[in-house]
Amino acid sequence: IVAALLLGLLPLLGLSPLISAQRQYAGLFGPPDWSFAQDSYRVLFGRAIVPGLAALALLAFWPTRPKNEIEAQSGRAPLHEIAAAAGFLTLPVLGLIQARLLGSSFHDRYVLIAIIGAAVLAGFAVHRATAFAPRAWLAVAVPLAGWAVVVGGWDLVQLRAQRAELRRTVEWVEEAEHRGLPILTADPLVHPLWRNAAPVGVQPRIRYALDPTTEAKFFGEKRYSIEGALIALERQTGSLGLLPVEDVVVAREPVLLFGDPARSRTVPNLLAHGWTLTLIRGSGATALYRADPPAT
Repeated sequence: IVAALLLGLLPLLGLSPLISAQRQYAGLFGPPDWSFAQDSYRVLFGRAIVPGLAALALLAFWPTRPKNEIEAQSGRAPLHEIAAAAGFLTLPVLGLIQARLLGSSFHDRYVLIAIIGAAVLAGFAVHRATAFAPRAWLAVAVPLAGWAVVVGGWDLVQLRAQRAELRRTVEWVEEAEHRGLPILTADPLVHPLWRNAAPVGVQPRIRYALDPTTEAKFFGEKRYSIEGALIALERQTGSLGLLPVEDVVVAREPVLLFGDPARSRTVPNLLAHGWTLTLIRGSGATALYRADPPAT
């Protein structure tokens, strides 16, 4: 076991140049506070609360009493394995402590393997509950399967709704009164997705306006940002439709804005130059606005 743990660290030697380069940037999600650990547990296990409580309630109807000490021992999990599983469960807290000590970033995906601890402990609990009452597994299987169907169905409905909303937005920008206007995406995180998912005829019109200091901060001051990452990605993969926000301001021509203005760094810049923002249709992340320059 010790040898396996040590061998598992060897990839870090090969990845050390990448790790060293990443540490030169300020944390994208940092500096993290303790709410990050709480959010990690909510994201990782929030959906399991409902089926978990249902399983516990149903297991109460199957009392599990061992007939003798030998049978009781067979239903107990090894203590060292419980300790290892509990260690996995503490990774969100340990990861946050490490991020704060090293000044690095922290995200839920960094501690996804915490679910291993939950899976192992759940397996021990089911074994313990069903070791002396074979039919008790139904109390776990039924709510878990039912919940998986409900959650999966809901996710499918949400996905179809998002795609439908995206299609509607494309129809909006293709209407006669908006035809030909440049389209700015408000959120840099959704810009590549929106540009890629749009019809071929609309793609060239979809742009993202960069803050004038983004490139200098990303490549000069080593300050990581989503916009800076888009610049680096565009250099590697081709055009993503990036342009400086000054080009929009100087052109003094109306543009469409797709997304939530509250998530945009472009909108404050335009408003500071006297531009006006008018909602056309939609709301939130799929809203469509028209931005007009100040009258001369």
